[in-house]
Parts: sequence; structure tokens; C-alpha cells
Amino acid sequence: MRALGFGLALLAGAAAGASAMGAPPAWAQEPVSAADGSSPDANLFVYRDAARPAGCAAQLYLDGKQFAALPQHAYTSLTVRPGAHELEFRWPSACGHGDVTNRIEIEDRRLYYFALAGDAALTADPLGNSYEMRLHETTSLVPVDPDQGVQTVAACCRFLPARHATF
Repeated sequence: MRALGFGLALLAGAAAGASAMGAPPAWAQEPVSAADGSSPDANLFVYRDAARPAGCAAQLYLDGKQFAALPQHAYTSLTVRPGAHELEFRWPSACGHGDVTNRIEIEDRRLYYFALAGDAALTADPLGNSYEMRLHETTSLVPVDPDQGVQTVAACCRFLPARHATF
């Protein structure tokens, strides 16, 4: 419960700082309530602490609509209606990594955190009297416990507002 309070304080502080610079971030805007009058919709956070390739901003999509591009050490968040959604990230074509899509089920009154992960390593495979260099790439969207997500985001990342307020 203490971590949830810390997360809400982090959100409030970020909203106050962002509103001083202009429009409030997407997640600080008034969410759309469910049709039955229940509480506000869920919040989805995606962060990138140190995913490779470092020079490329990962493009984030929800249900086929781009909502952010995350460079290293950044996070974004948005309001998501309960139900099934597709969370995807794509690397720009020049970066060489593949796309990743996760099907997620969003429940009302819940926080969701995903870490964007990527790595690349060159290996030398023997090929006769020489070696062939191979690039091994891994990319993933890793679900993170909200308590851990709040702590990681607070320690690593700067906020970048999402392009769309609500999905």
C-alpha cells in the first residue's frame, strides 16, 4: 500500500511539473469513465531504462495507434479502457530489431507497468579458416509488478507525454 501511495505522489508531482510547462501530460487529463459509472480507467506505464539499440527511439503503439517514441531512460503513460488491447513496440527500420506485440487484458482500477527491453550482441561463428559474424537481437515488453515499476521509473526515467490521452 505504501508503494501505491508513492506511485500516486510521483504521478501528482509529475503532473504539477508538466502543467507548469504547458498542457498537462496525457495521463493527468480527466479519464473517461466506464459506461456503468464505475471508477476511472486503468493507467498503463511503459518505460525504457537501458534497452539497445541505444541510438533508436522505440515507437510504442496501442491497438495500432502510435502513442509515444521512447529514447533511453524515459517513460510514458496513458489512460486505457478496461478490456483486451494490443501493446506493441517497433524499432525504426534502420535499427534492425524486430517488432514486439503483447496482448494485454486491462482491468478497471489497476496500474500496469511494462519495461521495454532490447539487446544486441555480435558473435563470431567459425566458418572454415575464418569467422562469420552474426548479430543476435532480443527485444521484449516485460510486464513489471507495479510496486517495482514505480521504483524503477522514479530512479531511471524522465517523463514524456503520450500523444493520445485515452484508449
